[in-house]
Amino acid sequence: MCAIDLTAAGRTMDYTNESTYRATRADLERAITLIPDAYRAPAFHDVERQQVWSRGWVCVGYTSQVEDSESMMPVEVAGQPLLLRTTW
Repeated sequence: MCAIDLTAAGRTMDYTNESTYRATRADLERAITLIPDAYRAPAFHDVERQQVWSRGWVCVGYTSQVEDSESMMPVEVAGQPLLLRTTW
């Protein structure tokens, strides 16, 4: 569980609990936007980085950005620094 104590709001949020997002998954006419924490809470960003961005392939650039074997491009994915380069 990844929870954060929001003392100003006097509540604890579990960002991995399905019920936190139930209203965002309603029919289009009844759905609402993501919870406000999704846009501004560092703890939400940490959970998203761990649960979404670190678990699969993520496009980090285009071949035109590293056109020859001498080209390299530093990128960051899920908080991990990477160095992108061609192998041809």
